[in-house]
Amino acid sequence: MNSTELRMLDISANQLSGELPSWIGNLQHLSYLILSKNSLTGSLPESFCNLTELTCLDLSKNKFNGSLPICLNFSKLKYLHLESNHFMGLLPSTIANFPLLLTLNLMNNNFSGQLSRLNGSFLSLRVLMLKGNKLEGSIPTRLCELKNIRLLDLSQNKLSGGIPYCLNNITFGKIDAPREKEIGHFTVSWTTRFSNFQFNSLTGEVSIPKEKENFTLYKDQEVDFTTKSRYESYKGSILNFMSGMDLSSNQLIGEIPSQIGYLGSIHALNLSNNRLKGPIPETFSHLKQIESLDLSSNILTGHIPKELIQLYSLSVFSVAHNNLSGMTPDMKNQFATFDSTSYEGNPFLCGPPLQQNCLKAGRNKQPHDHLEGDDFRDAFLWSFAGAFG
Repeated sequence: MNSTELRMLDISANQLSGELPSWIGNLQHLSYLILSKNSLTGSLPESFCNLTELTCLDLSKNKFNGSLPICLNFSKLKYLHLESNHFMGLLPSTIANFPLLLTLNLMNNNFSGQLSRLNGSFLSLRVLMLKGNKLEGSIPTRLCELKNIRLLDLSQNKLSGGIPYCLNNITFGKIDAPREKEIGHFTVSWTTRFSNFQFNSLTGEVSIPKEKENFTLYKDQEVDFTTKSRYESYKGSILNFMSGMDLSSNQLIGEIPSQIGYLGSIHALNLSNNRLKGPIPETFSHLKQIESLDLSSNILTGHIPKELIQLYSLSVFSVAHNNLSGMTPDMKNQFATFDSTSYEGNPFLCGPPLQQNCLKAGRNKQPHDHLEGDDFRDAFLWSFAGAFG
């Protein structure tokens, strides 16, 4: 309580409980506050708004509740992790006051409202995680302006409407070297009255940096993201290479925009468990870096583009439980590794690895068509005869 010059406080991964004391706001020089993986409860005190020097705030995996204080103004904040708590209320519009954000993680809470409340210009944002809340309304086209996002997770909400065509404006990992900022690690430095120092928490060393020397890396950043049908934690440097978009388990409708196929740097794409209809865009053959593609549990129709066999990095693929028809892609390249679960629930699909034989399916269909033709002809003749009579 008396450490008013404290710059960094990390008491994560303990067994702390109870509410945050109001005097936390007296530590006005804090740059890094990491309280994750405890059992802390209650709402954030109003004094939290005094922590205007924060660069990293990690309150994830606790039991905090209530809404965020409306007075928050973290103009220097780069990393905000509030995931896996019980925060509620409208999606906080005060986040618009955090212009330097690189990571915004609010997943697995009870936030509500529309995405349009995020009306800030987060031009530096790399990670946006809003999974598992109660967000509703459409995906705003302004989201397409966040061109530097690597990971976008809006899954398990109540979002409706169509998928914006302009999402292909987001780079999803395409490196823009002059502007690229590393997001995998936190850095820490501070200034005393006498000289500049740096502290490396991994080695415990304190050093006096040379002019223009890079800051010492401090702590790995960790982000949970579902890909390849698994819920994984991506930590440290790997975050600078991972990219993906998850819009699954919402109420999205309409066709999949063909422009999504031009996200050539994306590694994971999940559009499953929505109400999307129409064909699978042939442009998906341009997703050369894709490793996981899940389009299952929609209302997609038409054929599976045969060009998809050119996706040599693909290791997880599912179009199960749609209304697709025709032959499955040739069992070549990566598609030779996919079993029937990738295609199940499409009664008009045929070919390996399904048991439905396309030639047999064609023979079975012809007599049915013939009978329909005979029935129509007989009905026409009888009605003609009756009219003539």
